[in-house]
Amino acid sequence: MHRTLRAVLVLSAFALVSFPQDRPLPPALESLVQAERTFARTSVEQGVRSSFTEFFADDGLNFRPQPVNVKEDYRNRPAPPGPQPFVLNWEPIFADVSAAGDLGYTTGPVVITDATAEKKPTRYSYYFSVWKKQSDGSWKVRLDFGTGTPEGVDPTKGVSLQTPSPGGWRSGIAKANLEAERSGLLKVEQELSKNSKTSGVAEVYRQYAMDYARLHRDDLMPVVGKKAVLAFLAEKGTKQISFAPMDGEVAKSADLGYTYGKYESADKIASAVAVEKGYFIHVWKRDENGKWKIVADIAKPLPPEK
Repeated sequence: MHRTLRAVLVLSAFALVSFPQDRPLPPALESLVQAERTFARTSVEQGVRSSFTEFFADDGLNFRPQPVNVKEDYRNRPAPPGPQPFVLNWEPIFADVSAAGDLGYTTGPVVITDATAEKKPTRYSYYFSVWKKQSDGSWKVRLDFGTGTPEGVDPTKGVSLQTPSPGGWRSGIAKANLEAERSGLLKVEQELSKNSKTSGVAEVYRQYAMDYARLHRDDLMPVVGKKAVLAFLAEKGTKQISFAPMDGEVAKSADLGYTYGKYESADKIASAVAVEKGYFIHVWKRDENGKWKIVADIAKPLPPEK
């Protein structure tokens, strides 16, 4: 990676942990952030199995990179004997919630420390979670994705929460037709994929990305801001990306939604083109004009075929 691009990416990621969130959070966003922090604290105190079982929705998916139903997976695997050999901890540094307060997302650094006598090296990553409010008023994780990072950010030291600026589009819809809104968002996802093939990836992200959009990939610090995302894609040489959405959902206020599914990208490497396949999550938000824009793009490739 060129030195200039690396500097842009490092600064964009660092900005999120340098400036404290200086305004009171709206009640819905505050409750979401507190749910995330309680989830992390439960993970430290009781372990991953117990915390994930408690805080994931019944249909909650964890991408490994294939989507796996978390509760079903744990039900099908007996609990290992003895204490957990590692401690998983994290802290949200960016969060947003729909105007209806029923759908939101959080993301932040993760630290994995060895709890055995071997004391293996500490590992770091970034998590990304989409949360949905349940009928009983509790928040549960609907989608969860983790990406490894080349540099460590300790979530227990000096990180602070950032949120998007208030304002933006308001639907004025008393009760949105959620199935129609979901179908409309999936259509936008399909248009993005189609336009990638005809106009190229850079033009697609220039058109569809929000100014504060973030991109998460393995072995990379989060790429934050449209300018940094476009620089990353240009440096990577990505020619086109096709997305095949498997499902999606839109908030009751029709201002925030997500899609997830399979992707296939073609990257130019020297004179050859390398094809990569994997799974993605896109979080979408309507801009002030009511147009859907990507605010988060998280993807992880499948292992190479043998």
